[in-house]
Amino acid sequence: NSSGSFMDHFAFSQQTFSTIGYGGLAPVSLYTRVITTVENFVSILYTAIFTGLIFAKFSTPVASVRFSSVMVMYRRMNERL
Repeated sequence: NSSGSFMDHFAFSQQTFSTIGYGGLAPVSLYTRVITTVENFVSILYTAIFTGLIFAKFSTPVASVRFSSVMVMYRRMNERL
């Protein structure tokens, strides 16, 4: 037993997903709900792209090989070196 239309449930889901909230200011008509949904999707997409670009910029591996001037050897369980 559920009350409300599909669009009511969709708007509730979209507000929950985008953490907009359930305050006194909420879209009422279909037009404003569509605008809000598109705006939320675009903002989440931009955030994901921006985060990915920043991560790709600062996580580039740097190839470097370092050699030690001292070699360390030790015996392990009476094995020969």
